[in-house]
Amino acid sequence: MFCLRVRRGQLPPLRPRLPTLRITTCALLLSLSSFAWAGEKNRQKVVVLYSHDRLLPANVKIDAALRAEFEQRPELGIETHAEFLDVISFPSPDRDSALEGYLRVRYSDEGPRAIIAVGDPALRFFEDRRQSLFKGVPLVVVGINRKNEMLLENDPLATGIMQSFRVEPTVDAMMNLRPEVKRVILVAGSSEFDDLWNAVADSETDRLAGKMTVGYWKGLPHPDLMSKAAALPDDTAILYLSY
Repeated sequence: MFCLRVRRGQLPPLRPRLPTLRITTCALLLSLSSFAWAGEKNRQKVVVLYSHDRLLPANVKIDAALRAEFEQRPELGIETHAEFLDVISFPSPDRDSALEGYLRVRYSDEGPRAIIAVGDPALRFFEDRRQSLFKGVPLVVVGINRKNEMLLENDPLATGIMQSFRVEPTVDAMMNLRPEVKRVILVAGSSEFDDLWNAVADSETDRLAGKMTVGYWKGLPHPDLMSKAAALPDDTAILYLSY
């Protein structure tokens, strides 16, 4: 089984860079600036809805980057409020309707000036309720799969930067690093978030199969996953899509 180990000092230190988020935030700041010039009181709520858990590393970095950008414009008085769908931990079909009711009550006295959707589930949540929840409020999207771009086509108050999720470039890098690898196992779970990556991998199956043998392990319990992985030969790599 393929396993790549990197010793300290072999790679430069990683520094979080979020240029896409900065561009997206600029659009939001421009929309909020109009309220400031209109003489509104110096407090403007921005609701940020994250698709996943509060402690997900990507969410922590996005939250820090947003706050850093807003702090550079203190005259706008931006006040961020983070909310979480947490679609993996709470997959109940009643989750979204319950959250809608909660948000409606929480922001009934003073609604947000803008809303930010982080991830595809958050985007779908807001777009399904554009006429009933925070109607007429600008929407900024972050970390959205380009396949969902059509959700924004008929929403003149929505903006953001799309991104593409692909498996093939990672497989290509794997082949360059370890050309002896002849087979790759794609591992994913069975949650709503995992389904996104499953769909991406399924769409690239033909191209991947032309380069090496491809296998799929989807939704395996952790003990079964570990047992199967331990039995793999040396010419096989594992690529975790999500789990």
